[in-house]
Amino acid sequence: MGTRPLVRKVSNIQRTLSGAQAIFGANRILFVDPDIVDTMPTDGPDEVELHYFALDGLATDEELALEFQRRNLRPDPRAQAADNEQNRSFADSCPNGGHWKNTKGEWCYFACTTEGARRVVFCGRADDPRNLNRQWNTAFRFAGVLISL
Repeated sequence: MGTRPLVRKVSNIQRTLSGAQAIFGANRILFVDPDIVDTMPTDGPDEVELHYFALDGLATDEELALEFQRRNLRPDPRAQAADNEQNRSFADSCPNGGHWKNTKGEWCYFACTTEGARRVVFCGRADDPRNLNRQWNTAFRFAGVLISL
C-alpha cells in the first residue's frame, strides 16, 4: 500500500442522514453502536476532495489528531463514509478509518476493512473497555479535507 498520499473526489455526500444510515451504505457487515455512530459530525459541503494518508507506526487518537493537524487536514467522517458507499470495494484494498469527538469530548471511530472474506465496518468509542489500549495501526488509511488558510 505504501505511504503515498491518495486524493479522491467525493460528491453527493448526504449530510442529513443519521450516522447509521451514512455507514450502512458501505454494504458491509456492521459492528456498530447506533448511539455512538449517530454522533458523527454532519457539517461540510456535499462535495469534497479527501486526502488519504497512512501512518508510519501505531497511534492513539490524540496522536492521530496531531497527524491530521501536521498535514493541514480536518477529518470528515461523513465524506469518508460516502466514499466507502460509492466505492464499495475500496476498503478491500485500502482499509480506512476515521475518528471524531462526541459532544462529551470522547473519541469515537469507524473503520471499514475486511475480516477474511467478510466486508465489515466497526464503529464505537475509543475508551470502550473492549478496545483496551486501542491504537490505530499502519494497515489503515485516514482521510481528511484540506483546511483553508
